Formats: sequence, structure tokens, C-alpha cells
Amino acid sequence: MAILGAAPPQYGQYLKKLQKEFKAIPQLRFKRGRFIMQTLAEPAIFKSEGFNARYERQARENLTNEMARIQAR
Repeated sequence: MAILGAAPPQYGQYLKKLQKEFKAIPQLRFKRGRFIMQTLAEPAIFKSEGFNARYERQARENLTNEMARIQAR
């Protein structure tokens, strides 16, 4: 889950690899969107204090941007 809080360039590379790997599965976009919405609805994405302090802000930004891209398609 730490990848969610990675810097945008690294997170973007992760997304490209994920999309390439699962390109043949059209339901992935729906499932990914549902995962993002559920994750963003949580009061904290990361349950440990250390991960929360280190990755929470960037993870929320990454997921919010990803959800906007999914909805724009």
C-alpha cells in the first residue's frame, strides 16, 4: 500500500504497469474506481501512525487525481 503515497512520477509508473498488465480486463477501471472511493472515504488510509504521517497526504492526492482521470474517460 505504500505505493499509494509515492511521489507522483513513481505512482504514475506504477499505474502504467498496472494498466498494461490488466488491459484485457474492462472491469478493472470500475473496480479500481470503487476501491479508490472506498479508500478515500476512510478517515485514514494508513492505520499505522508512521505510515500515516509519511504517506497519507500524498496518497490522498494520488488517489484523487487517479479518480478524476477514471471519471474523465
